[in-house]
Amino acid sequence: MSNIDIEGLLKELPHDGRVPKTKIVCTLGPASRTVPLLEKLLRAGMNVARFNFSHGTHEYHQETLDNLRIAMHNTQILCAVMLDTKVENQEGVINFDEILRETDSFMVARGDLGMEIPVEKIFLAQKMMIYKCNIAGKPVVTATQMLESMIKSPRPTRAEATDGAMTVLDGTGV
Repeated sequence: MSNIDIEGLLKELPHDGRVPKTKIVCTLGPASRTVPLLEKLLRAGMNVARFNFSHGTHEYHQETLDNLRIAMHNTQILCAVMLDTKVENQEGVINFDEILRETDSFMVARGDLGMEIPVEKIFLAQKMMIYKCNIAGKPVVTATQMLESMIKSPRPTRAEATDGAMTVLDGTGV
């Protein structure tokens, strides 16, 4: 068992020595992924870099992660990485357990999934993914074609209201 130098840790904190209770989470995208800008974000207090996998290629995200590592090395400031993942095809549904182990939060994107798997199986995939996210304690959001009629109408249809309520009762955000 080793002793922790609390006083030494507190000396490194700014101002009055209290540990901040908030974290600054920055979603990285095209305008915020260069090394110089990431260095500025780190110096400004970014604690968590959020990767949104709903857009971009694997190469794009790898390059962003490489840039973040360079910026952390240059500034000597560490930053956590948060992964937001969504399954878009049958392969993702099949490999869901492996994907869930590696992600921090999850999006059930029914529109994308509906293009890849039979429409009558979407609800089964949705229920399974939400259930497993809840068991794992990972935040999960259900998106795509929810409350679609409200683009033109002030009220949802009864089916949309029920759909939204059921996803919330299942344990997901909408």
